[in-house]
Amino acid sequence: MDIRWNKSYKPKRKLYLIRTLAATGYESFCEEIGYNWYERLVGVSDTVDNRAMYYLPEKMCDDGYSRICGGIEVAYSSQNPCPEGCEEKIIPGFDVVDLVGFPVELLDDIPRLITSAYSYAKLYIENEKVNIVTDNKIPYIIYMENPTELRVEIPIWSVKTRMEEMLTVDRLSKRDLYNLAYRDGTTGFYNWTWLKEKLEQCKYIGYDRFVFGRFDIKNSKVICNVFGHDEELAVYKMICKTLTEQDFIIYSAKCENDNFAMIMKYMPEEELVTKIHAMFEKIGTLPSNKKFNIFYRCGLVEYNEADNLKLTMSMNEMAIMAQEKGIRNNETEIIYYTEEMKRSYIMAQQFKVELPNAIENEDLAVFLQPKYNPQNDKLTGAEALIRWFYKGEDLLPPKYFVPQFEADGTIDIIDRYVLRQVCRKFQEWKVLGYPLYPISVNLSRHQIVRPDLIYILCDIVDEYNVDHGLIDFEITESAEFNDMDYLIKVLHEIKKEGFKISMDDFGTGYSCLGLLKDMPLDVLKIDKSFIDGIAVGDYNNKDMLMAKDILTIANHLGIKSLAEGVETFEQKEYLRQWGCHYIQGYFYSKPVTIANYEYLLKQNVTE
Repeated sequence: MDIRWNKSYKPKRKLYLIRTLAATGYESFCEEIGYNWYERLVGVSDTVDNRAMYYLPEKMCDDGYSRICGGIEVAYSSQNPCPEGCEEKIIPGFDVVDLVGFPVELLDDIPRLITSAYSYAKLYIENEKVNIVTDNKIPYIIYMENPTELRVEIPIWSVKTRMEEMLTVDRLSKRDLYNLAYRDGTTGFYNWTWLKEKLEQCKYIGYDRFVFGRFDIKNSKVICNVFGHDEELAVYKMICKTLTEQDFIIYSAKCENDNFAMIMKYMPEEELVTKIHAMFEKIGTLPSNKKFNIFYRCGLVEYNEADNLKLTMSMNEMAIMAQEKGIRNNETEIIYYTEEMKRSYIMAQQFKVELPNAIENEDLAVFLQPKYNPQNDKLTGAEALIRWFYKGEDLLPPKYFVPQFEADGTIDIIDRYVLRQVCRKFQEWKVLGYPLYPISVNLSRHQIVRPDLIYILCDIVDEYNVDHGLIDFEITESAEFNDMDYLIKVLHEIKKEGFKISMDDFGTGYSCLGLLKDMPLDVLKIDKSFIDGIAVGDYNNKDMLMAKDILTIANHLGIKSLAEGVETFEQKEYLRQWGCHYIQGYFYSKPVTIANYEYLLKQNVTE
């Protein structure tokens, strides 16, 4: 046989399957359709092209066939819609070896035809860095090249990508193009574009099960701000080098910012987590300062061929979803994706769709948590909190819907809704003669970056003729602000309009203490995580020392202080002695309805 061959790339194609027969049915198959299966298919449809025989082997071996144990499917393509009685099958884009010249008589002996084609393909790739696909993921396809010859298409895969192979033709001029396409510009390591292609190929080159993971550096901003960009780059290069040294990692890449991704061999969860933790320990300190610890958050998702049809999200999306669950400070976290995360994601999308109706029907309820002066136990104001009477039934706390709205920016709508409700009540209380105390409302980072923010805030408050000094806007220290100069500028503009400004959750983020002197803050709110340690254990435990120091700093800067989450008399007494101005927590009151808060205001009138 005079066999001609060449290598080519076949893009994604669509095949319509019209017959499937077991491997043991070769003889009856040939008896039924004879040699002229091409003519038989002509009668199916006048517009059929690319008529072909589709062979899907169950198992192949690198040293040749051990046995042929697949089925035969007759197929044709390039017709839309799918003809009646056919099954549509999508064949992914892949490199193939095209072998032309097999006599048409070999249709009588399909095993011999496929074995011959496989052997010729092995000869072709002897000097190539490629492999024949050896699992039943991608079919071998037999075409009627002409009335006397057959063409067999054998799928192959390479340790290099198709782009890499194309670019090796001109090592000088196209190397730069390759680097742009597949290399990270800062480290020279493979990028997400490269890994994404590998992720797609893994499903077709014998990896029935593997694990995909993404991770990032929790304290990367501190590394950059304190130690500089050179040290940050050194950390990235250290990570890249370590990834290549791990025997359980098949492929890895540096993605956007401080994110990395990896495809790993499948193994039991406990075993893999142990290996990843050991890797993170190797890269757990700065190259130039071994006393500074680096912490990571890693999301993992398993790929199982058996469950592939059930996937409705990409593996990357699932890994990111798990990765974002790593929220604990000063700790490396490795988290597997679960179906519960998916349910939460779907529910978040449902909340987003239902939010406009909830606002229109006033299913969103504003609760107020009172603030007190610990020196005399007098009411001094409140914080506005949101709750959702979901579909008029269950009362949802903010933890179930606020994080999702913060992630996509929808939180702005809720913030403005709360502000409007608070202003409406101030207007009513003023008419009723109730004492008016400042109420704090959230100001999300999404609102802060709006150029029309000041106009929006003033427009809402002035609509109800409310004194600006009664509105206290809270910003969260742990929220990420890329441009601190712009943040400070906006805060000064808010302050210029007469509003109060508080910093919430102080001590949980990475803000520089030096920025406090530039921020026009009225109140510094100490996070509950510090308060929990007061009156617990030694008098000079770290939480107590930190709380005292924060109060001292606030006092030196002329900023009033508020302690969140105070639950015991002992905590309240310590804070009172240390000079804390306001206290908020269950010791005085849990969040209450507006009606219950009005009762507190009435009590103050009678007193």
